[in-house]
Amino acid sequence: MPGRPELEPGQVVAGILAQLFEADLDALAILLAEERPAAERLLAFANHSVATFDEHRWLIPVGIDLYGTATHDEQARGFIQRYLGRYREALAALIAQGVARGEFRPVEPHDAANALLALEEGLSLLWASDPDNVRYREGFAVGVQLFVNGLRRS
Repeated sequence: MPGRPELEPGQVVAGILAQLFEADLDALAILLAEERPAAERLLAFANHSVATFDEHRWLIPVGIDLYGTATHDEQARGFIQRYLGRYREALAALIAQGVARGEFRPVEPHDAANALLALEEGLSLLWASDPDNVRYREGFAVGVQLFVNGLRRS
């Protein structure tokens, strides 16, 4: 089409990833604004991730390649850092709400958000490497439930 720039395959994938990431962040922003207990909202976050897994799983190997590229490419690293920074910030804010309301034990929200991100990203890596033996949906649902139970005040 005249006047339309040709995109490299990597640019197309980066654009798709950026749109997907924005959708994830929008869903988290909605959860952050809700008034229900923080534990329910974290579980809703997990349910959303589990529910959308099938439509997005084809992107997981692409994301893993992007992580690999980020080890030696400043632009890829910046893309991941910006996304994870915003994702971490939203999760940390949600966890901080639970701490402030007395729902969760005192934790450093930033560290707890990193642990939750590690669960999600780590399961994605395991699934991509061994899909016959890793059930992402079930593993993430169980992991987030255990995470939330660990945050709750006894």
